[in-house]
Amino acid sequence: GDSATPTDGTTKKSDLTLEKVYTKAMERQESLQSVKANMEMEQEMAMTIDGEEVQMTSSTNVEMSITTKPMALFLDGTMSMTMAGDEASFDMPLNMYLTEADGFYMNDAMSGGWLRLPDEMYEDLLAQVGASADAQEQLQQMEPFLKDLEFSQTDGDYILTLNAKGEKYNEMLLEQVTGTLGQQLGEEEQAIMDGTKIEDAKYIITIDKETFDMTKIVMDLVMTIDVEGVSAKVNTLSTMTYSNFNSVDTITIPQEVLDTAIDTDY
Repeated sequence: GDSATPTDGTTKKSDLTLEKVYTKAMERQESLQSVKANMEMEQEMAMTIDGEEVQMTSSTNVEMSITTKPMALFLDGTMSMTMAGDEASFDMPLNMYLTEADGFYMNDAMSGGWLRLPDEMYEDLLAQVGASADAQEQLQQMEPFLKDLEFSQTDGDYILTLNAKGEKYNEMLLEQVTGTLGQQLGEEEQAIMDGTKIEDAKYIITIDKETFDMTKIVMDLVMTIDVEGVSAKVNTLSTMTYSNFNSVDTITIPQEVLDTAIDTDY
């Protein structure tokens, strides 16, 4: 029932409560028909396989354009991976289209050509790729933990912070990490989920005071994985920044991609 705590230098103070801000943000998300999202993610992994330790770092930077009516997504970016002791990095471009009319198309980094995945995989792929960019779904998952949130404000934004250390946050955070919300997991995926534990996490959501758009989501977490003789500790820092609310042009797949894509079961 309290209003947001002003940060240092805040002069434009709002008296809205956290529940009111949350409700208005959810209402705004329901009215959105398109958005752009930029995701930056840094990850460090220390993994032990049969007693041998392997360390790896990765960096991902992608931009996504998303529309809801019709549902479509365009993703463009890169992922870089480096193994400990190896100065060279492996860089992989990420480029894909998903549309209701034409399905899922992904650029093949090895050949430079395009691949078309089976129609029956469309829904799963859309969920896996789009879940991290779906601000409404991420905000909705925070509802059971509203009483645990730190609630502050600047002149232009509300800041919601969740220090999510503890067993009760584990399921929600794992869903955020895996991007498999509402999807049926296979045996291997379920085994990994069962063997994964969130050790520590911090979740920060920024909401515009005027429009109630979610403009940024930051997730900083440490998790451990222990599955069939393989153990790993993973540190992940991801930042999702949203813009161009209801201003994204219709997403269409270029004719050249449609004409040259090779069908694959991958």
